[in-house]
Amino acid sequence: MSPRTLHRSFTATSAALLLAVGAAGCAPKDEPPKITPKPQPSSSAAASDGGGDDTAAPASDGGGSEGSTDAAVDKSKLPPENRSLRAPDPKDYPGFYEETDEGEVATLHYFVDAMYYLEATGDPSAVNLVTDDSQCSACVEARDSAVEATSSGNYKSQRRAQILSTNYVRTDEEAGAYLEYTVTPGAVLTGDNAGQEIEGAQFATVSSATWSDGHWKLTAIASRRLDR
Repeated sequence: MSPRTLHRSFTATSAALLLAVGAAGCAPKDEPPKITPKPQPSSSAAASDGGGDDTAAPASDGGGSEGSTDAAVDKSKLPPENRSLRAPDPKDYPGFYEETDEGEVATLHYFVDAMYYLEATGDPSAVNLVTDDSQCSACVEARDSAVEATSSGNYKSQRRAQILSTNYVRTDEEAGAYLEYTVTPGAVLTGDNAGQEIEGAQFATVSSATWSDGHWKLTAIASRRLDR
């Protein structure tokens, strides 16, 4: 995709997704926010020396709990391919602990990674950390769906994404973090659909967030598949 084509796509797509975020605070039903980019370096954002993302305590006050642990699930019960997976760490997301536009973008990166980690391990603590349960209905729906699936023994392989574009976008009435990325193919490893392949895809996602307890928490998210 050329830069000019990407810019046109970004302008139209981000504006439409911002409208979806502002109007409903949720993602389109056929495009749940289940994507996984890795964070890009930011020259103006400093990595925090704060704790990790995995949180064993339950969420409270409409958001995720704080702390750092990688023992929220018994990994011995996971598919062998997934036992060595590590949860996303906020320290790897430059700007995560900053009350800036870049911090919001870093938080969306983190949420996306956390969702795929959840699908592969059944551990929702990283998602909880950056979700405002009282406002982000799409975040809650995506999280609860993944928790239900893994609780029933349905684990997916860890999928990866390549970032095509990140930005912080504004219209007259809305503003939010923007990601555009491709996601690698994967597979269902266990459960009723074991062996089923998951195709790769290209997505754009926009989120809004609120600053709480020293970091951002998502209040709305909307996603659109771009390769169909």
